Amino acid sequence: MDASQSLNWTLINEMAAALTPEQRAEAEMRMRSSSKLPMDHFQVAIGVLFGLASLAFFGRIAVRVLSRRRIFIDDGFVITSFVCLVAATSIFYKRARIIYMVFSLMRGDEVIELIASQEIADVYGQMNWSFPYVTFMWTTIFMVKLCYFAFFRVLLQSMPKSLIRYYWTAVVMTIVAWMYLVLQQLIICPYFGASSFKCFPTLPVSDTVMNFTFWIGPVLDALTDASIISIPLIILRKSQMALLTKIGLGIFLCLSLFMLACSITRAAGTYYNGTNALDTPWQVFWLHAEACVSVLMASITVYRSVLVGPTKVSGRFQRWLNKALQMRASNEHLDPRTLDMRTRIGWTLLSRIPNATLSGLATLFGGPDHTLDSETNNLTMDSIFELRDTNYHEHLERPQPRELQRDVNESISSPDSM
Repeated sequence: MDASQSLNWTLINEMAAALTPEQRAEAEMRMRSSSKLPMDHFQVAIGVLFGLASLAFFGRIAVRVLSRRRIFIDDGFVITSFVCLVAATSIFYKRARIIYMVFSLMRGDEVIELIASQEIADVYGQMNWSFPYVTFMWTTIFMVKLCYFAFFRVLLQSMPKSLIRYYWTAVVMTIVAWMYLVLQQLIICPYFGASSFKCFPTLPVSDTVMNFTFWIGPVLDALTDASIISIPLIILRKSQMALLTKIGLGIFLCLSLFMLACSITRAAGTYYNGTNALDTPWQVFWLHAEACVSVLMASITVYRSVLVGPTKVSGRFQRWLNKALQMRASNEHLDPRTLDMRTRIGWTLLSRIPNATLSGLATLFGGPDHTLDSETNNLTMDSIFELRDTNYHEHLERPQPRELQRDVNESISSPDSM
């Protein structure tokens, strides 16, 4: 309904008032199921995802406060993300019906047009809610991405300069993408309040512009997710940990894969039933789902240190292993044939553990018991085990000795570390 034309509002109101309760009920049902995703399913799914994200978020904060007694920069990004998610979810539940009504108007449902004429103020006011709603959701998603970047930054101190440049390029690209995705709404419909009638029933932009602005969103979202995923994979590839350890850490460090999956799904369901009509509720749902999943995944990362954190048993095992390695260093000249059976088995097993220097990830996570062999200038194998139960914030709190950093750099550049 284009208000710029001379509309007979009196006649329209009379026609709307003449609708029977049955016609209104049928139109309401059509409106609620106008998308591939019915409105009731939308509300339930978002409620479940938001609940899970909230539980994970408060669990993360509890772990941080109880174990570290302070909040770090990546926690600040997650807190900002969760606050924006709460705001976006509140707006959604307040405006869910209007979202589906606007989509039905775009599809040209005449009965719903008559019903909407009686709620024209809410329809025209949708842009006033839509802009902050989408802004909050994109901010939720990109604050989590910046949280991952903050988490990875400390891992790059001993990495090649090319990887550090790649990291900062990805950070800048992510910030630019965030700003564009927030402002792209104004490209499609730059009107608010009563002036938003210019966006109904067709948008005031060409199909080419609309398709470009639509597709560039998922592309930028996917590219930034891919850049986040690639950084820990590169770091893990350069480390000399066991394959299973790499896989376990990679799963935690690449949880943004779930965000990428939401972005791809959102783009895959662009059009409604094979027509050229954009399925707006579908797009909104997967954007909101990605926002919830992003908070959930960012919060889950902190549980790694809880699930595989230090215990009395693991602490004893680590001390035993350190002593065993020291014995190995002092007894390498011994012939295993002169040892008893139990010692011979232990000597054989330990001889298969390389006294390798570590690069990248394990180097940076030395714990309180981390030692440097002064004779060989190589990091001992306890670094590998400490990596499993050490939180990276310990590295932030602890100054790095110059001797250790120099040895690390030599280790990285030496042929033995490859």
